[in-house]
Amino acid sequence: MDPLLIGILSKALLGSSFVGVVCGIAGPYLVLRRLSFLGASLSHSAMGLWALVLALGIESFWVTVLGLVLLGLFMEFLFQQSKLPADSVNVVVFSLGASTGLIVAGVHPEGSKIVSSVFFGSLYTLTDEDILILAALSTLCFGVFFKLKHAIAVSLFNPDIARMRGYDVSKINYLLVAVVSLSVAVAVKTVGVLLASSLLILPSLTALRLSSSFLGTLKISLITSIFAFWIGIGVSFLFDLPPSGAVVLSACGLFLVSLAKRKLRPIFKGIKL
Repeated sequence: MDPLLIGILSKALLGSSFVGVVCGIAGPYLVLRRLSFLGASLSHSAMGLWALVLALGIESFWVTVLGLVLLGLFMEFLFQQSKLPADSVNVVVFSLGASTGLIVAGVHPEGSKIVSSVFFGSLYTLTDEDILILAALSTLCFGVFFKLKHAIAVSLFNPDIARMRGYDVSKINYLLVAVVSLSVAVAVKTVGVLLASSLLILPSLTALRLSSSFLGTLKISLITSIFAFWIGIGVSFLFDLPPSGAVVLSACGLFLVSLAKRKLRPIFKGIKL
């Protein structure tokens, strides 16, 4: 095999593993909190932010990350302090991000090229710097969830008991939404806007089918997310398919397999999750 191809594939597999950790860890929180559409809202906001940043010639991934984190925190503020329904807030943010990206595409000379790169990601063009960034963000996200796993579980399933135990549920949710915003930024960079939210939700749904505990759901979601990336990259390479689409289709396939819950349950019965 061509050494250049080996280098591209190795970086894609390594980078996707880090992204799989981020998406697999953050996704169950969104699903269990019934905020699945938050991922789509933030990813389309990332389209507007990223397109605007590139159009201005800044070309900084961290500017987009900062913008998404601030936007996620503002949305959490609206969820907690306003009487607006969460799904309505998501629709507003979704529309704002998508319309900003379309405006940039219409007025900038290279707008179509910019938006296209944001739409479909760059899984096969990851650089060494990108790998380091993905590794740092995945370590941060994993560390936050590992450190707060018990507080997160209690806060999700019974906020009142969490408060009685001394947990600040509001601050926990702000922190986790910031982590989710980081996850969306990472996913958009690799698979693009259109498919980023899928990688947060599909592995989580698969995990919920196979585990009855919160920690078990986190573990299976993480493993499923990484496997979806590996399978998708392999299929993409063998059949010359777009990698982002192949990855999400792999995640869909794993979810469909998990629907056979009764048949798969004996396989996981002896595994402590």
